[in-house]
Amino acid sequence: MEGNPPDKKKRSSKKDLSQSKSSSTIASRTEESVSLEFFESSGPIPAPNLLLAYETIQPGFAERILVMVEKEQAHRIEYDRVEQEATHNHIRRGHIMAFILAAMLMVAGVTFAFTGHPDISKIIFGGSIVGVAGLFLGSRILKALILKNKGK
Repeated sequence: MEGNPPDKKKRSSKKDLSQSKSSSTIASRTEESVSLEFFESSGPIPAPNLLLAYETIQPGFAERILVMVEKEQAHRIEYDRVEQEATHNHIRRGHIMAFILAAMLMVAGVTFAFTGHPDISKIIFGGSIVGVAGLFLGSRILKALILKNKGK
């Protein structure tokens, strides 16, 4: 070997290289330089330079990523649609049940009025009117609170 003699550290690593195979791996890694790049992306699609890097790793990777993003977007849209439809059906069912209950209470109030129990009839009619009004006002207050919290 010509040139400058290796320093003591390299000599010992060469000695270690001859002794075991794992030492050779460690020794070669210490002589390499490592660079690390950090990319941050906000959103489902990676930055264009990252898509290009994926495409250079294996042709078609970028296309697969874009297809995956499109499927995820379609899934989210469908999930939101189903969720809104379920909420609408739940509210509609509640309104139907409230109407049936109010109708039954009115029939009961009329029945008590015609059978000679006017005080019970007043209680049933008054209670049903207050109950229905409370339900509608309560649902409007709840809706306003939900909208207010979504704005935050």
